[in-house]
Order: sequence, then C-alpha cells, then structure tokens
Amino acid sequence: MHKLCRYVRFSINPFLPTDQAGFNSFASRPAGEGLAVFLVLLGATVVVFHEWRWLNVVEREAAGKINDLHWYANELESSEARFRSLAENAEDLIFTLDGDGIIGTMNQYMSRLFGVSTDELAGQSLYCLLPLDQTEEQLKIINQVLRSGKRQNTETAFTIHEQDFWFSLQYIPVRDEGSGEEYVLAIGRDVTERKSLEKQLINTEKLASLGTLASGVAHEINNPLGIMMGFCELLIEKMEPGTMEYNDLKTIERHGLHCKSIIERLLNFARISEETEEYCDLNAGVEAILAVVKHTLAMNNIKLIASYAVDVPIVGIDSKGLQQVLLNLISNAIHAIDGQGALKVMTRCGKEPGWSEIEVSDTGCGIKKAFMPRIFDPFFTTKKVGEGTGLGLSVSYGIVAQCGGSIECESYTDKERPGNSGTTFVIRLPIRQVPVG
Repeated sequence: MHKLCRYVRFSINPFLPTDQAGFNSFASRPAGEGLAVFLVLLGATVVVFHEWRWLNVVEREAAGKINDLHWYANELESSEARFRSLAENAEDLIFTLDGDGIIGTMNQYMSRLFGVSTDELAGQSLYCLLPLDQTEEQLKIINQVLRSGKRQNTETAFTIHEQDFWFSLQYIPVRDEGSGEEYVLAIGRDVTERKSLEKQLINTEKLASLGTLASGVAHEINNPLGIMMGFCELLIEKMEPGTMEYNDLKTIERHGLHCKSIIERLLNFARISEETEEYCDLNAGVEAILAVVKHTLAMNNIKLIASYAVDVPIVGIDSKGLQQVLLNLISNAIHAIDGQGALKVMTRCGKEPGWSEIEVSDTGCGIKKAFMPRIFDPFFTTKKVGEGTGLGLSVSYGIVAQCGGSIECESYTDKERPGNSGTTFVIRLPIRQVPVG
C-alpha cells in the first residue's frame, strides 16, 4: 500500500516530495481531493483526444475540398482556354463594345480584317474603323439592345479599306456581375458571297420577267410601227429632197428606226439563243473586238492597254455573245471617260480552278454608290435622254449568266477616291473541255 501511494503521488505530480515527511503530508490530505484531480486529468485527456480526432477529420475534409477546388480551377482554366482558342480561330467577327461604340475585346479574325493588331484595336471607337453613316446605324442598334436587354440580329454592309463586306451580326447584351457594367457582345459572319449570289438571282429573275414582257410587247408594237415606217417611206419618195416636208419626214423615219432598234434588242434579249458555237478562245475573242473599237478609242483620246494571259483555257460561251458583252462594256467606258483616259482589257486564269476571267477597267467618272445595285436593271441608265436605252448591261448580264458565268462590278467616283476614279468589270466564265474528234 505504501508503494501504491508513492506511485499515485508521482503520477499525479512528479514534483511532489518523495521523502517520508512529504508523503505523510500528502497522505494526510482528504482522499476526495486526489480523486477530483485524477478525474480532471482524465477528462482533459479525453477532451484532448477527441479534439485531436476532430482536427484530423477536419484536416482530411479540408484537404479534400482543396483538391476539389484545384481540380475545378484546372477544369475552368482548361475550358476557358478551349473557348478562347475557338474564339480566336473562328472565321467570324467576335468582339465586345459599349454604348458609345468603344471596342473592348476582339478576336484575331477581326484584327486581320481591319489590318490592326488587337492591342491597337482595344479602346478604339467604331468611328475610327467604319464610315460615319455605317457607325451611326450600328450604334442605334447597340443602344436599343442595351435598353431592351434583348439580343438583336441584323445584316449590314461594312466598308473596310474601300472594300464592301456584308455581315450577319448578332448583338447580345451582357452585364458584368462584378462591376455591374453593361456592354454588348457582337458575333458577325461574313455573308458577302451569299449576298452576291442573291443579287445575281434577283437580276436573273428580273431578266426573265423582262423576257416575258418583251415577247408580248414586241408583237404589239412591231406591227403598227412597221405600218408607220412603210407609209413614211412612201411619203418620202413623193417629196423633193431639201424641202421642209422632206426633212420632217426624215426626222420621223430616224426616230422610227430608233424605236425599231430598241424593239429588236428586246427581242434578242427575250429570245432563247440557238447558237451553234459552244466554245470560244478567250484571247481571240477579245482581240477581235478590240480591233473593231481601236479606232474609236483613238478618236476619243483613250489609251488602250491590252494584256493577254498565256495558255488561257477555252471557255464555254459563244464568240458572238462574248464580243457583244465586251462591246457593251467598252461603249460604257468610252462614255464615262471625259477627255483623256485609259481603258485596260486583260485576260487571266481565274482565282478558283475551272474559271477564266476578263477584266475591263477604265479611268472614267465612276458610278455612284446609290446606283450600283441597279446597274444591271433593264432600262436603267445614267446617260442623257437619247444617248442610251439602259439595256446594254442587262443584255450582257443575260449572255454571261446563260453560260453559267458572272459579272462583278467595282466603281469609285472622284469624290470617293479623289484622282483615282473609274470602273472595273470582271467577267468570270467557266472553262470547257473541247471534245476530241
């Protein structure tokens, strides 16, 4: 018992005295006090043990949460990188801007299109990139989107580096959750080629309608016109040359022949061609028509510049039709050049396989932007009354379209491009293989 008491005393407090007097002093204390101290120590040990276990659980859970956060962060970073890569490599305009038209961010396609780096584009205004009227039109739509909070789609033309592009734009309102700032996300797809095809289709429909109209009108006008011209010739034969009556009748005859020529051109336009030729040597066809107009060009002080590509393939168009198209274009160029000027005619292989091209360009007064959509419309002309019928380009368009080709026009007035005005027509014709034998 004595040894047990010494052991308990040492376990409770190793600094308690170990001599007999000290032990007697400790032993003389009440037994309940020692038990209380023991229970306190036992409870403290249990609490510490549970705290240690709880801390281990919390640490494990915290480590798991941290690992999850790292995983989500990596996934978010990877996802952001994928979306950024998609935006950067997309062949669409993707950019953000505010209600004042200030550009925030943009992708590489937009940078390449405008020929400006992304750093230079950031913070620029649309006013610095587009003409005034186009910028104001877009800002109206952008502010409508910001006010309504609803996305809006539009198709619009942008003039970039003096070249026209058509874009299908989608404006999407966006609010920054952090700053509360509102801006617009714009996504635009280049639909220039589709617009060009639509214009060609519209022109083809107009020409088809004109052909139906011309076939009916020609019969209604030709018969009475023929009778009028016949009686006019009879009266002219009865009159003495040089008299007033004779001159009046000759004037009637001249205008009647002019009406007859218009009707004939309408008939030729409406009539389905039954040409026997299906192929044409492009260089030979151009040379033949230039030999005819060379003297007229010299008389009008117009310098002719001809350029022929070597080994241009045979194209699928009748030679007479090709010459008529070129004659119409050259006649328009002569009329557009006031005083000295130059006319350039060149042949070349097409930019795309399977096509050959003829380019006819002049240094004339150019065509106003407002007139460009109508230049292939029947009877549309900017010439004075009596100087043109407005059928030349319509007929040319019909001839080229019939063989599966196309005509494109680019023109600038002196106001749009000072000192460098003029018009360029590009005729694209399909290549045809001539059968052997």
